[in-house]
Amino acid sequence: MDRLAVSASHVELELKASPFGDLTIAPGERHFGPSALPDEIQVNGLRIGIGDRPLPRNLRKLYEKSHAEIPPDLAVFDSYDLWLIPHSVGILRKFGSAKVKSVGYEADFQDAEQVYTLDMLPQTRFVSFVGGELKAEADVGVEGHAQLPETARAFLNSLESLGGDASLRFSSEAKLLGRISFAVMSPVVQSIGVGRQRISWQLDVDEKPLLGDQMLLQTIAVPAGTPEVKFKAKAYALIRSQAFSFAALFETAEIEVVCPLT
Repeated sequence: MDRLAVSASHVELELKASPFGDLTIAPGERHFGPSALPDEIQVNGLRIGIGDRPLPRNLRKLYEKSHAEIPPDLAVFDSYDLWLIPHSVGILRKFGSAKVKSVGYEADFQDAEQVYTLDMLPQTRFVSFVGGELKAEADVGVEGHAQLPETARAFLNSLESLGGDASLRFSSEAKLLGRISFAVMSPVVQSIGVGRQRISWQLDVDEKPLLGDQMLLQTIAVPAGTPEVKFKAKAYALIRSQAFSFAALFETAEIEVVCPLT
């Protein structure tokens, strides 16, 4: 039998991209949609976007609405201004049966090196049922830190709106600003960012679907007299739909948000 001799001294192989993309990426971590991310997520009747015009509130000015003067031992106000920054993410289902398994929000103050995050709301430990409604409630001190609510504390009848359905009930106690309360979509809330310039929240679906607007509150310290802060924000969502057989991760483009501190 004759043998076929094949010379393999020089072989060039042309590698072509897989039609399915990078197969080393797990399906649940894969991002779908165009390479240029949109300002909103729009998938099978769902729309998800973020607020881009927050109205920050000065904690000292809020405190002075219910107290005659700042306690003398609060030296923080000599060097820093403390602010409450409201963030928000919204989910609207116009049609279809697509479901949001989790929704997240991130804000990065990377160019504002002197922004220090004092606290963040909501957090799971502050979430409970109040009057049959799932709410985040926390007692916030004048120094910007949140504490679990205590029934023995004294509060006034006056309320201050903080944006969306979030409100502040003023307290007459020294060093206590008041009690912040607002609705939450889910009791399962993850938040990280205290002491950092980059913050993030994630809400995971529980018994009820993740739909509507969700307020997200951050208290910060900045050097006294800072005129504004800027940050880049984006949202992401893990969505399950009949259009694909697994939950897929979608995200918005980063948008720059300017907060005037006046």
